[in-house]
Amino acid sequence: MPNIAIIGGGIAGLTCALALAQRGFHSTIFEQATALKEVGAGIQLSPNAVKPLEKLGLMPAINGFASAPRAIKIYSGRSGKPIVQLPLGQTIEKQFGAPYLSVHRADLQKALAQACERSPKIATNLGAQIERVPLENGKADILGDFFDLVIVADGVNSKLRKQCFALDAVDTGLIAWRATFAMDERPEAFSNHSTTLCLSSAAHLVTYPIASGLELNAVAILAEGTDIRSGFDKWSSKWKPLLEKQNEWIAWPLRAAPTMASRLNGPFVFMGDAAHGMLPFAAQGGAMAIEDAFMLATAISKLKSNPKALRHWAIAREKRTTKVAATARQNRQIYHLPQPMAKIRDSGMAMLGPERLMARQSWIYDFDATAWSPNSSA
Repeated sequence: MPNIAIIGGGIAGLTCALALAQRGFHSTIFEQATALKEVGAGIQLSPNAVKPLEKLGLMPAINGFASAPRAIKIYSGRSGKPIVQLPLGQTIEKQFGAPYLSVHRADLQKALAQACERSPKIATNLGAQIERVPLENGKADILGDFFDLVIVADGVNSKLRKQCFALDAVDTGLIAWRATFAMDERPEAFSNHSTTLCLSSAAHLVTYPIASGLELNAVAILAEGTDIRSGFDKWSSKWKPLLEKQNEWIAWPLRAAPTMASRLNGPFVFMGDAAHGMLPFAAQGGAMAIEDAFMLATAISKLKSNPKALRHWAIAREKRTTKVAATARQNRQIYHLPQPMAKIRDSGMAMLGPERLMARQSWIYDFDATAWSPNSSA
């Protein structure tokens, strides 16, 4: 069996380690932090993300802290009026075979980390600052140990991507203001059991329940350099009580991964945000990392019988993540349309209705990473 290193102990790296262990492979995780803990706030897990987590036996733990939004309620940010409501809950679970969940990133990472700690096939090396990896006879030298395969999952600002391809992350010109509030302290306008999406011009706001419904996660996306309050000064007063909690909001510049020539480079395999860090307008960054991880473990398990398995994985993932990233970029344009186009957008969404709007997401949610095989991939 190959000696496998995983650079990065985030959601992508931990999921991959668990998927490899399930297939009988040992791996060593190298994480620069001194403790495995996630920063940030919420993450939405659509059915395509949940299916691999189910296969890994993680759902009993995840259900202990997940929320299951009943709907996505879309409003005009400026007028405060409802535009359309998209069903989630049992409707989406019945259609796609898995639920749509929302969780705190820290809770998800903790569940993944605890599962890794319980596995005798996973070793974890914390406080490991891996900025360059020298090669010797085709093998990677990481802190004096040699590895046949290095899975790079060190995020959108990947140091090893820069080593292999001399590529830095791309500034998107956007900033995400993030905050988490106690649910019983939320303003009345925001649902405690559904996702709220407010659209206007040059900005949008989304909230959804996390932590078993005890907390409300909020993300406001604006042009970089725009203050959280001034960016929404023309919005309806019904949203202002949340936005005016200024001390609670933390600014996160949004960056994207550059286009790489390949996800494979010698013993290095790039996945997650290191390979395809994308805008959050499709709520699929975490889902794509989870898909990557599970399918990569499948490809590695087939290498003995199919030497091209990694190549097939890379082709399959590039095709899908490129399409998802393009959808996110398209949504950016739609969500932030200037007036009067924003008003036309709102009317158009209302006319399309929930069924046709949800159908636009079907190709994303219906994907099943657990059914993929490199033996049937082009």
